[in-house]
Amino acid sequence: MLEKLAATLALPHHAGPSFRLANLLSCLLLSLAILAFSSGYRSDNGWLVDSQGKPVPHDFVNFYTAGMLVQRGKPADAYIWERQKVVQKELVGQHLEAFLPWPYPPIALPAAQLLALPSYPVSFLLFAALSLALCAAAATLIVGTPSAALWVAASSLAFVNIYIGQNGLMTAALFGLGLFLLPTRPVAAGIFFGALAFKPHLGLLLPLFLIMLGQWRAFASAAVTTIAAIGLSIAVYGREPWLAFIRQLGRVGDASMGLESTVIIKLQSVYALLRRLDMGTGPAMAAHVAVALAAMAAAAWLWRSDKPYAIKAAVLLTVTALLSPYLFIYDLALLLIAQAFLIRYLLDRDGDLGIRMWAAMLGLNVTILLYPSIEQPTGLAATLILGGILAAQAIAGSGKATALPQTATASSPC
Repeated sequence: MLEKLAATLALPHHAGPSFRLANLLSCLLLSLAILAFSSGYRSDNGWLVDSQGKPVPHDFVNFYTAGMLVQRGKPADAYIWERQKVVQKELVGQHLEAFLPWPYPPIALPAAQLLALPSYPVSFLLFAALSLALCAAAATLIVGTPSAALWVAASSLAFVNIYIGQNGLMTAALFGLGLFLLPTRPVAAGIFFGALAFKPHLGLLLPLFLIMLGQWRAFASAAVTTIAAIGLSIAVYGREPWLAFIRQLGRVGDASMGLESTVIIKLQSVYALLRRLDMGTGPAMAAHVAVALAAMAAAAWLWRSDKPYAIKAAVLLTVTALLSPYLFIYDLALLLIAQAFLIRYLLDRDGDLGIRMWAAMLGLNVTILLYPSIEQPTGLAATLILGGILAAQAIAGSGKATALPQTATASSPC
């Protein structure tokens, strides 16, 4: 039976038992996720729409209502909380419990406008499917086998993003595709990096990474892409959305950085952990910055070394997840791509992962999955664990590979 399943999943016959177990577990988890989503499609305690057909107020609501406002010729209203809330209540109905602000810069408005074209359920499902497909494709390209797509689809981070309709998988896909293309197609890579400007707090390390690797063409391409996106948004929607976006930044910052306890519970950062332990805002932020600077210094040392490119890319993604104090559980989809690069690094170096490393990967997913039940920053714990694994591998490993090979040189890691 294992051989038949291995053939179905494009797993080479000579792959180790640990790989087959990983595929079996992924299939089981994916089946359970599909069953859970299907059973909760339309019910009072459902996932996507309730028994009356009204959208369940998950995060995707603010994507959709921002698009509705753009379609109505009022793009700036997406950043005016009182007007955005009216449209959200119109969409969701009276059971809207919490207002979901639209925090993204106006370069994201064209995407929101497209999302609002179909009905809400169709838009939600299309966005989730596209995000998952792109993230899975990025992991497949990095690892070198389609089996990596199965591993991504079965992950707890994919489940979280699809359940609430967030864009973490899309962000991870842009990072993954850009980093995969960087060694051989720097201009194309820069376009993907420039597209990340819709989440600027997650792209802060990218310029330093590109500079330290001497990737000036990618740096220029990313800058041009970002500037072009800003110019296009002004040409299409005018200056008012940008002015409204800037005016609301203070309110978004207050809500996101802990003046509201309900938000602090959701953040997955050192800052949030210390605030939950009753540390003051100033000391907690100082401690967070100290940890972030230490992680950046370690990453910069690695990037200047002759370590293989795959480990450098994995470290970039992991340190990015530590850098921002404003980080939600869905943003940690970046760790999926970091793990893909780690897998590729280990395969290129050793030709295998071994049961201990697969156990560590499973432990990361379980740690993240505990968050909804215990409401503790388990995502931060997973990030620190992955950072420790990468540090150990970077110290123990050797080699001067600077480019990512285009095909796998070993058996499937999944």
